[in-house]
Amino acid sequence: MSYFAYLTSAGEIERLQLEPATHSETETDRFKIIPAVSFAGLSGHQFMEQYWWNGTAWTFRGEKPSEFSSWDSSTSNWAKNEPILIAAIKNLRNIKLSECDWVTVSDTPLSDSQVSEALTYRQTLRDLPSALDMSSIDYIRDVTWPTAPAFINH
Repeated sequence: MSYFAYLTSAGEIERLQLEPATHSETETDRFKIIPAVSFAGLSGHQFMEQYWWNGTAWTFRGEKPSEFSSWDSSTSNWAKNEPILIAAIKNLRNIKLSECDWVTVSDTPLSDSQVSEALTYRQTLRDLPSALDMSSIDYIRDVTWPTAPAFINH
């Protein structure tokens, strides 16, 4: 039993497909036939993530460090995919902002000082991620989020 591997130009597997019983396909730079024994007990997904075609052979690259990592075939290393990480940070930031939208309505039950504190908190959230040192952030959990005023956490 074998699999068809459809590759990106960087040698990553985009898609695996079980080899049909009859086929006449020929391997190319972007298409490889992989005998199932090459998976060495890995699932297809695990093989896709842990191996890449270096132009001449399947090469082990290890597990993907995080969902925010991409394979850099020019350096043969995993690299942080900063645009995806920033998008995830912004998404969580937007959720945190929406959770306290109520403080900005004109009939808010908050005092003037609470409104000011809430607006400062919201501005600090809006300044993320541009205010972050992304060199020290590999995961969303690495972000130091501003502390919401106690009256917002309900």
